[in-house]
Amino acid sequence: VDTGITSFKEVEYANVLGIRVVITDHHIPLDDELPDAAAIVNRHLSKDVELTDYCGAATAFKLAMALLAEAGLDPATELLPLAAVGTLADQTELHGDNRIIVRQGLKQLDNAAPPGLIELTRLINGKIRHNGPYDAEFVTFQLAPRLNAPGRIDSADPSLRLLISTDIYQAMQLANHLDDANRKRRSIADKAWRAALPQIDEMVRDGRNVMAIEVDPTLPMGVLGPLAGHASEYSASPAFAYQVIDGVARASARSVPGFDIHRALEAISNKLQRFGGHAAAAGFATDSVLIPEITAHLETQMSWSELSAEVDERVIRTVDVELELHQLGHSLWDFVDMMAPFGTGNSEPLFLIRNAVSADINYMGRNQDHVRLVLRDDTGRSFRAVGFGMADSLPPTRAVDAVVSLKTDYYRGNRRRELRLHDIAASQ
Repeated sequence: VDTGITSFKEVEYANVLGIRVVITDHHIPLDDELPDAAAIVNRHLSKDVELTDYCGAATAFKLAMALLAEAGLDPATELLPLAAVGTLADQTELHGDNRIIVRQGLKQLDNAAPPGLIELTRLINGKIRHNGPYDAEFVTFQLAPRLNAPGRIDSADPSLRLLISTDIYQAMQLANHLDDANRKRRSIADKAWRAALPQIDEMVRDGRNVMAIEVDPTLPMGVLGPLAGHASEYSASPAFAYQVIDGVARASARSVPGFDIHRALEAISNKLQRFGGHAAAAGFATDSVLIPEITAHLETQMSWSELSAEVDERVIRTVDVELELHQLGHSLWDFVDMMAPFGTGNSEPLFLIRNAVSADINYMGRNQDHVRLVLRDDTGRSFRAVGFGMADSLPPTRAVDAVVSLKTDYYRGNRRRELRLHDIAASQ
């Protein structure tokens, strides 16, 4: 499942052992060269029909559904939450069938999912005091990071054992193990980011349009992808993070909308020992001495792209509508909830609120980098607002303009409606 489309040596070895391999993948094949597998399911192999861009998990799910239907068996509904989690974790566009998979899978997350997934959601619920329907944000920021954590810092085996476990006690133990691994992952990721930030800031000051970040080789390789993603978001530019071990640079790259990082790497595939991925994310290995040449190539490709003159535009936040606080009623909240799940390809609506008054400011989090406050207008209408990672963005004035989304939160069994801050500045 996933990335097997470039696993030539692994499939060859399995064939030697007499093991038949079925590959389900959504990554782009290398020059139409395919592993010698018994079967391959990959939408990129369809030349005539435009197929849904399923992630690896959803591709495997669709194959499982087809096999069950062929055998005359009932659909395995417990697989749907797994496909939903994979779709969100891989940031697949939430259009068409993908949106249906996620919307329906979220509804089954706490009752029809595999036992291990249910136990992990219960553990998270206890920590964040969540007691209500699950949404895409819960999966993206709570569930998926814990499932990914063991693989980021060591081996993904505990996550696999959790997902296939049928023993509740074992599932509880594994859920706690994943939670511990996630804490370690966050600590390592923080260390990697603090070390990388001076490099990134220097490249931004120098006007570089691609961020190339060398990472301490003693850190787990699993930090490369998230670090590249963080750097790309921070700089509004394509980025890759790499480690050099025994003269070989192994890298993970993340791009920005409109720049196909896989195609850019494909143009210099003769310089790469191995590469794979898709338009938004890719990985590659190369001789470490070629990193400057590869970086220069990506910078040239980026400068030739339509994005080169639009860097500033890419960091401007698009607002859907301007409203006043007293216009944020229950019917609008219900309407927004109907458009969920939100994520890649289906962004949540953003509202601009002008001339609000900020009050009751509280800082939260380990590093006090999150903020909770109250926004109030001149009619007396007020809403609680939360901004993650926005403590340093608060203006010194109380009169503010804010870009917000509408969030329905569940805390200790109580439903509450609050605003999520996306941007805030002094009123103009």
